[in-house]
Amino acid sequence: MKKEKNIVKEALRLQLHFVNIAYEKYNTEVITAAKRCAPTTHSKDFDEAMRSIKARLSGRKAHAVKVARSLIIEDYLPSLSDSKELNMSVREAISAITISCGRCVSKTKLTGLFNRSGESRYSPFFTDEKYKESVLSHPLFVALKNDISELNAAIPHTTNPKHEQLIKQLEQYK
Repeated sequence: MKKEKNIVKEALRLQLHFVNIAYEKYNTEVITAAKRCAPTTHSKDFDEAMRSIKARLSGRKAHAVKVARSLIIEDYLPSLSDSKELNMSVREAISAITISCGRCVSKTKLTGLFNRSGESRYSPFFTDEKYKESVLSHPLFVALKNDISELNAAIPHTTNPKHEQLIKQLEQYK
């Protein structure tokens, strides 16, 4: 039980690390845009640059969450692969993890970990509800789902830690 809690804490630290990097890049890009085009109230060039910069920030923050979730999922992959009662193909594993986590997992990350069953074999996971239910109620999938839910609930709303400093720097370019 303590191991799972540590992986969630580690994932949160990783997410925060990537968010801090995202804000550093954001601050640098904003200052660069301000140097290039004066940030007045009605500066079309600066407004366009800011829209693009904010979109990149949003993408970087989303990537930080994705990396944190992937860390937890990857922590479970060896246990899921070794589980004797889960004789799953890669395709089934991807579907089960996607359902459990609410997120898709890269097939390349799973290939090799679920090597007991071939890709071409018949997959009852997609057609047999009873089989699907038994897989998703397996303790490993339940624990994975709980850890992902805990991570999602613990992800804080982030703000730029150097916002005031950025505003002061932007004043120079008006």
